[in-house]
Amino acid sequence: MDAQHPTIGRASAEEEAEVPREVWDALAAAQARPFVPILPNLLAAAVGFLVLMVTPWVCLKIQEWALEDEVVSDKVAIWLAGMSWEDNAALALIGALVFLALGAILQAWDHYRPVHPRWPVWLAFPVAVAIIVTETLLRGGTVFSGGILGLAVAVAFVIHWLVVIGLREELD
Repeated sequence: MDAQHPTIGRASAEEEAEVPREVWDALAAAQARPFVPILPNLLAAAVGFLVLMVTPWVCLKIQEWALEDEVVSDKVAIWLAGMSWEDNAALALIGALVFLALGAILQAWDHYRPVHPRWPVWLAFPVAVAIIVTETLLRGGTVFSGGILGLAVAVAFVIHWLVVIGLREELD
C-alpha cells in the first residue's frame, strides 16, 4: 500500500486496536454493498430502448410539421425516413447500452463523490444537443434537425436516468 494513497476505509494499527473487531466487520460489509444495483439499471435500459425506438418517428414527424415541403432537402430527415425497423432496433439497442454504461458510471461516481441526483438531467440537454448538432452539421444536416434529434436523445437519457433513480430508491 502506498503511503500517499491509503485505501479508503482502512485504519492504522493503533486505530484498529481501539475499535472492536465487530465494528470493522460491519464497516467492511457496509462498504461492500453494491452501489450500482443491476435490476433498476436493466429495467431502465429496457425503457430507454423503447423510448429510442420511437425517437426517429417522433423526430421525423416534428421535422415534417416544421419544414413542410423543405423536409426533402434535409439529409437527417431523409435518413430518418429511410430507416428500417432493423436499423432502428440496432441503433436503439446501442443507445440503450450506452445509457446503461453512462448510468452505471454516474452511479459509481455518485457513490464516491455524492452530488445532487438531478444533475445528469440538467447536463443531458446541452451535452446531447451539442454533440448531435455538430455531427449533423458535419453530415450535411441542419441545426434544426440536429437540435430536434439531440433533444430527443436527451429526453430518452433523462427518462432512463429517472427510472434508475426511482427504482433504486424503491428497491433499496
